[in-house]
Amino acid sequence: MSQAEAVMVKSWLTPWVLDKFCLYCGVKVYPHTFSLDHMEPLSRGGENRQRNLALSCDPCNRAKGSLNRGEFQAILGILKILGDFAKNNVMARLKAAGRWYHK
Repeated sequence: MSQAEAVMVKSWLTPWVLDKFCLYCGVKVYPHTFSLDHMEPLSRGGENRQRNLALSCDPCNRAKGSLNRGEFQAILGILKILGDFAKNNVMARLKAAGRWYHK
């Protein structure tokens, strides 16, 4: 999907986003803060189809990177057990790695 197509899709979805929540962390997303996440990343064979798209907050989408939905949710589950310090540290590292990994 091109950058222009992504902007068009996001503008089309904006009214639908009202009263919605991030699939991963549960934070409320707003029309100006949501991301469309590919639950199975395109880089791993996922498709640009509705069944593969989910609403997420931008921080979760960046941290998820090329992990699939199950892998990222498993990591979040482990981090809940470890506590806030570990969670914040690992999430920051995932976000930083995502910035450098994505082409």
